[in-house]
Amino acid sequence: MSRSSTTLKITLSIAMTSIAFSCSTDSPLTTTLMTHTGSHTTIDTSADNLCDGVPLVNWDTFGSAFMTHECQTCHGSWVTERYGAPEEVTFDTVEEAWSHADRILARATGENSTMPPTGGTFEDDQVKLEWWLTCAPYGT
Repeated sequence: MSRSSTTLKITLSIAMTSIAFSCSTDSPLTTTLMTHTGSHTTIDTSADNLCDGVPLVNWDTFGSAFMTHECQTCHGSWVTERYGAPEEVTFDTVEEAWSHADRILARATGENSTMPPTGGTFEDDQVKLEWWLTCAPYGT
């Protein structure tokens, strides 16, 4: 399969499962475009605005599953062994996640991410996390 057909299939898949929207051009962040070739993902951060044309990423389409899989092992309210996670930092609801959005972005995205401590998340998930907590309307 050629690189362009793989990229097209991924683009069509994203377009079919989400609604594109834009947010303010004031964002100091950069757009991250994913290009898949075989099992390799290339991240391009050359564009000026992270939120231009990103797919709809919110609690329902991404955040809930991400928090369950990547965070709630330590940050679930029901967890008895929190492995050092503060008792007051839980991510059971969209409101709880959004109340810690800046800290989540600082700790769970980028090359030097420190969360989850058992190993970083996939780059694609880091990009979606950044899209969600940067571009989506607050609280969604």
